[in-house]
Amino acid sequence: METINLKLTVEETNKILQSLGSLPYLQVHQLIHKLQYQAGEQLNDRLATESETEQAVAEAKK
Repeated sequence: METINLKLTVEETNKILQSLGSLPYLQVHQLIHKLQYQAGEQLNDRLATESETEQAVAEAKK
């Protein structure tokens, strides 16, 4: 299956998830899970990078 990449804000992603939540569960649960998983991975990666940057700055100040 061909894939696409979208760039959305967290707010936009949440709005999509809320909209999907109003549809029948059996029709959308796999899509909701996939969106949440991919968003979580990206946010965790960003948080880890920010943490590493903060640690490097703190070490440089010593």
